[in-house]
Amino acid sequence: MFLIDPFLLILFGFLSYYIGDRYGHRTRIPIAKFLAYFSFAVMSFAGVSLYLNNPVMDWMWRPFFPFATSGRDFMINSLIFPFPSDPALTVGLIDAVAAVLFAVYPLELYFGIYIQKRYAPA
Repeated sequence: MFLIDPFLLILFGFLSYYIGDRYGHRTRIPIAKFLAYFSFAVMSFAGVSLYLNNPVMDWMWRPFFPFATSGRDFMINSLIFPFPSDPALTVGLIDAVAAVLFAVYPLELYFGIYIQKRYAPA
C-alpha cells in the first residue's frame, strides 16, 4: 500500500480542490478544505491501522491472504516486495522508513492540490 498511497493522496488532493472550485460558490462551507482534510484523515487512519495490524482494517488485507499475512505485511510489501514483515525483524530501518512515508502524506496531498490550482483551467 505504500506504493499506492502517494498516488491516491495526490488524486484526492486534486479532486478535493476540483470539487471545491466547481461547487464551492453554492455554499459558505469551504468544501475543498473539508474534502482535503477528510481524505487525509481517512488515508492516515487506514494506513496507520493497517501498519499496526489493527483488527478494524482486517477486511482490507484479508482478500489478499496468500500474498499478505497481515496488515503490516500488506503495507510493507504491497504484494510485490519480499521484505520481512515480522515485527521482530522490522524494528528499526523499515519502521523508520514507514514513519517517513506517513510523515510525507500531507505533502503528497498538497501536491495534488498544487497541481489542481496551478494547471487546471480557471
